[in-house]
Amino acid sequence: MGLQDAANNSETVLQLKKLQADTLNVVGEHHTESDNRRVLEKSIATKEVGGEYWTESEFRIRSQKNKEVYTKGDDDDPRAFGDPIILRMVESLRYVEDAKSDFKKYWKAWIKGNEKEDELAHIKSELQKILVVCKTHLNEANRLLGQAKKNEESIGYNESQNFHMGQIEKNIGKTKSYFLDIVEVWKAKDLGNLIATNYLKLFKKFSYDIDILCISAPYIGGKDLDATSNMRSDAMDVGAEKGKDQVGVWKIGYNHVADIKAKMVEDEVKNYELINREEFNDEYKELPILVDGKMTPQK
Repeated sequence: MGLQDAANNSETVLQLKKLQADTLNVVGEHHTESDNRRVLEKSIATKEVGGEYWTESEFRIRSQKNKEVYTKGDDDDPRAFGDPIILRMVESLRYVEDAKSDFKKYWKAWIKGNEKEDELAHIKSELQKILVVCKTHLNEANRLLGQAKKNEESIGYNESQNFHMGQIEKNIGKTKSYFLDIVEVWKAKDLGNLIATNYLKLFKKFSYDIDILCISAPYIGGKDLDATSNMRSDAMDVGAEKGKDQVGVWKIGYNHVADIKAKMVEDEVKNYELINREEFNDEYKELPILVDGKMTPQK
């Protein structure tokens, strides 16, 4: 039975939760799915809500003041984020930490010394994907560190956080420089030569440098990846409450919406609209969805 049939046959109909006009809507998303349909989502947000549209890392907890001079949305924009810089930076470091551990683990698991040339090429391709993760998140941690120094969020850092931010700033530049050097070595040789010249020894130094950076992580905020993600969820809830007067749609990861909903007590009402990914997709059937890795029209 469809919704219209139910409406014709019952006084009580399950109403899907939809975007609300003239308020802040916080909506869960699968980032890959929404990236592939972002233009359509923005069009729907404009039509249904008005105001602005923000991806997870774009929402600020206050509007730009009349006398503030900066380019809105750039790194020189001082307004604090609903998804705090400091937690995103720690999360990026944790992603690098996990990736470098994976690199060493899979190197030891996959390389036995009797591989054929085509096997070595495949192994190198798989290991290179892990190096890309290291590079992506190391660059992001470094970028966020620079942004944090310009952002009003930093006003609230305590003495310990400031000290450990300084420790990361002291070490991250040389860690990044060394990593780029060993990547050049990686690119210049096939895996057979990398094994012969003991590339893993070079990588272990990078691994040690990441461990040094991550010593400071729990003093700044967050612990492992799961704990840091959960802290981000809590911070997004607080940020949405602070920014509740801003009109628009803020898309955040569906796991963050689930975290917020899980901590809500019975009958709790937020000062903003909270909509999960399923509710959003079910309400707006014109949006394609991600099914088995492919964008597929909804039925």
